[in-house]
Amino acid sequence: MPGRYSCGVSGPNLLLTNCSQVLTMAGDGLGVIENGSIRIRDGRIGEVADQPLAPEAGETEVDCCGGVVLPAFVDPHTHLVFGGWRQNEFEMRLAGRTYKEIAESGGGILSTDSMRWSVGERQRSR
Repeated sequence: MPGRYSCGVSGPNLLLTNCSQVLTMAGDGLGVIENGSIRIRDGRIGEVADQPLAPEAGETEVDCCGGVVLPAFVDPHTHLVFGGWRQNEFEMRLAGRTYKEIAESGGGILSTDSMRWSVGERQRSR
């Protein structure tokens, strides 16, 4: 979703500062910019620099506190053998529920394991 960031700061014009490393996919493979800054204009990356940038009018500055900034990290792993879906837990996470709260309500990885064993060996081996 454009303009939504995990640190809770949103808006179309941001300046990310104090990044210990900015990881990019420019060129062949992974690029690393030490002590970088990123300017976001209208919800898109407008500038990446290897030095501090000064905020422009209308920008919200986000201090990354020496963290690493990387492009939309997606973990595309799959589980081929399972007995049920947990999409409701994804919705719970989006609503702010913790993993502990989800587990206490009967969800979590242990529920997947229970579902997997409940389907029977024949269905698991398909």
